[in-house]
Amino acid sequence: MSAVIPDTVYYKDIKSQRISPGARQEYRYRAAFKGKMVIRISADNAVIINIAGPHIEQVEIKGTREFVFTVEPGTEVYVWLQSKGGWFASSANVTLEVEMYAPKKAVNVYERIKNMVSMLRELPEIYQLQRENVKELLKEVTEVWHVLGDEGRQLVRELMTVAKKLEEKMG
Repeated sequence: MSAVIPDTVYYKDIKSQRISPGARQEYRYRAAFKGKMVIRISADNAVIINIAGPHIEQVEIKGTREFVFTVEPGTEVYVWLQSKGGWFASSANVTLEVEMYAPKKAVNVYERIKNMVSMLRELPEIYQLQRENVKELLKEVTEVWHVLGDEGRQLVRELMTVAKKLEEKMG
């Protein structure tokens, strides 16, 4: 069960800026794993926030507001920040903070696969020493496969292809 609880931050982004009256900023984020996305927005003057992702939010805020979404791998989230316009509108200092959480085991397996693929590409002769590690890693992938995104699954396929070619070379 612990393999599916999103408890590890694998992506964090903080942007602070001053938005002129009527001006608009747009940001785009893509989830690499199944997990949780937290978006915190702080503004000293009123701004209009539009978030399009797993569900759509549109709200005017002054102060701080937090949005929490459950995301699937590959989910794209768009965030639009727009300062209010008009005669009496003033610029807004806005801070946007985005954190993405995934299960720790999924993040660790993804990193290990990424490292193993690059190592075997650069030094194929070490495969004989790493053969057992590759097999163990592929067994661990079965536990987190449903949490991995397209990039992670592609790396797993690539690792299997490289390992198969090196096995054929050896034997």
